[in-house]
Order: sequence, then C-alpha cells, then structure tokens
Amino acid sequence: MIHREVPYKRFAFIAGALLLLLALYQAFNVASAPFSANGSAQSGYFIFVQPAGALLTMLSTGVLTPLAVAVLLLGVAAPRITITYWCIQAALWLAGISFWYQSGNTSTGQVPNMWPWLILTLVCSLLLLVSYKLVIQLFAKYLNESSTE
Repeated sequence: MIHREVPYKRFAFIAGALLLLLALYQAFNVASAPFSANGSAQSGYFIFVQPAGALLTMLSTGVLTPLAVAVLLLGVAAPRITITYWCIQAALWLAGISFWYQSGNTSTGQVPNMWPWLILTLVCSLLLLVSYKLVIQLFAKYLNESSTE
C-alpha cells in the first residue's frame, strides 16, 4: 500500500482561500444592506449612501478578523520566506485594527480607545521588524526541516 502525505501548505492555502471568501462575503453583506435615511422614501445600498459608515460597520463587525487569518494562512503557503514574513506583519495589523474597532462602540460615531489593541499591535510589529533576520532564519530552518521529512 502506498502511503502519500499531503503537505501542510496545501491545507493552509485551501483554508486561507476559504477564509478569504468568507471575509469577502461578510463585506458584501454589509455593503449591500438596504439603507434608508430617517424613514425617507429614498433608499439604496449602504455602501452607496454612506461609504464611510459602511466601512466603519465592516470594521466593527469583524470582517478583518477572517481576512487576517486568511492572509496568515496564505503567507504560510507562500513559496518564499520573505512573503511569509510580510504576510505575518499584514495579518498582525489587520487583526489589531479589527480588535481595536470591535472593542470600541462605533455605533455612536466615536472613535474607540486605541490603548489596548493598537499600541499592542504597534509594539508586536516593531518587535517583528527588529528581529527580522532571526525570524527569517527560523522560518528557513523550519521549512527546510519540514521539506526533508
């Protein structure tokens, strides 16, 4: 009996693509929601009537969270290590912005407090940037070991 292993990169790519489709579906649902201004007879899609409000609603409903995980998984499936590194940075910022907007009350139109999530995101991003060479070497070691198994 032939034993064949499927590499983890294929699973990461498929899961990342599915999560990317989920994020696009959530964004489409927010953008295409019907909107009428204060009971008036005129109505339209939310994204056309209030584009800034639609974008804030997308941020506060957590559309960026599955997008961040999708970018992370697609980065793991990338053929180059530097692409993986920059996808980790992008996923970190997408998740940080998503948690920042989800933690605040954006329904009142006020910008949420940035202390816990945005500052933490900035610190983690700077730590990743400072340790760029070390992170790249660790990725290279891990990917080389996993390809020989």
